[in-house]
Amino acid sequence: MKKLFKNSYIALAVLALGFSACTDECGYTPAKPSAVETNDYYFDATQPASDLLGLTDTVYTVTVERVNAAEEETISIYAVADEEIFTVPANVTFAAGEKTANIVIGLSEKMEPFKNYKLKLSLPMEIINPYKTDNNSVCVVTLMKEDYKPYAKGIYTWNFLGLQYYQEIEYSELLNKYRMIAPFSTPASAYVSAGYGAEQGDNVVFAINEETGEITLDNVTILSGLIHPSYGSVTANFEAGAVQDGVLLFQYKWTVAAGSFGSFVDQVEIAEIY
Repeated sequence: MKKLFKNSYIALAVLALGFSACTDECGYTPAKPSAVETNDYYFDATQPASDLLGLTDTVYTVTVERVNAAEEETISIYAVADEEIFTVPANVTFAAGEKTANIVIGLSEKMEPFKNYKLKLSLPMEIINPYKTDNNSVCVVTLMKEDYKPYAKGIYTWNFLGLQYYQEIEYSELLNKYRMIAPFSTPASAYVSAGYGAEQGDNVVFAINEETGEITLDNVTILSGLIHPSYGSVTANFEAGAVQDGVLLFQYKWTVAAGSFGSFVDQVEIAEIY
């Protein structure tokens, strides 16, 4: 083993001599620093991967940023998008002293509600800092128009955890459906101090049969957002639902990968209709 290492040292020494000789004889010149090393450009890192728009929205804005804000400057913007849907400007201008600029994208009336449209924007290679592995030089976002609007405020009783809190309910006339935005995520975060974890939970989208009062869900498996300290993500599996005396009832079986915690009936009592 020692002999093997000894031979390795000899080989490395030979290589070192070889590189040294090449540097002296070949006239090696180190690469010059990048011209954009101190004047970096990038898309806003908080830009969501998907976004929801109202039916009457006519524009969508994406923010691009820079490091050096001394002078007014115009840069090119490249786009891959459906030209019948998006109108993307060829460039954007930073005002003197400003580190951000908004790319205002026009939206066509041809956008159909509840249909996904993808938009990809990129910055020119010559203004991107090549020394950053994640330089945010590309922005990809999926956009959808919808008509969900605030409908009511309810008092949600989450019986699995014994919590009660206000919950907004939205309504879509086009779909004739209701939606609660991640109803378990915020209360789940309250359990972090008790050793639980929290993540973004799923929305609950449901319809109500006006004749029978039965509630049905678009997705019967809901990621709650609660992470059990021993068993991981907690999932709500919808079993049944109904409206009784103006109260919405949702029966879920709460499960983790290791098994079930049992079934509980949640209640949403309408406190106010907008």
